[in-house]
Amino acid sequence: MIPLTDEQKAIVLHPQGHHAKVLAAVGSGKTFTLVYRIEHLVVENNVNPASIQVLMFNRWARQDFEKKLRDVGIPAARQPKVNTFHSFANMVIKDLQKRGIIGIQWETWVDEREEEARFTLHRVIQNLEKNTIPPD
Repeated sequence: MIPLTDEQKAIVLHPQGHHAKVLAAVGSGKTFTLVYRIEHLVVENNVNPASIQVLMFNRWARQDFEKKLRDVGIPAARQPKVNTFHSFANMVIKDLQKRGIIGIQWETWVDEREEEARFTLHRVIQNLEKNTIPPD
């Protein structure tokens, strides 16, 4: 393992089930730290990787992050799902369509249907932040 700063170690070893917000400057090692946090949870503490959702701003960042997970030795089968915000939102919308909560023609929503979709996505994101996912 590459040496971590005391601040990075505190993030990697942060107690499970407790939220943490990491604020740091560009290039300070946030992504690096998150990779080791995931390695700590999945490899050392046997946390189910399906219970971890990683969101990235674009495809390049997602691919780079997945490579970093492989580079620290997390086997592909033990890696959490890494999505872009866009692909995650599409996944949520498709799931809502499959459940019949929203119609197939979601692109044409207006008024209360559009507001309902925004509210639903907002609720899903809040639930993810609380580490709970709405029941099927």
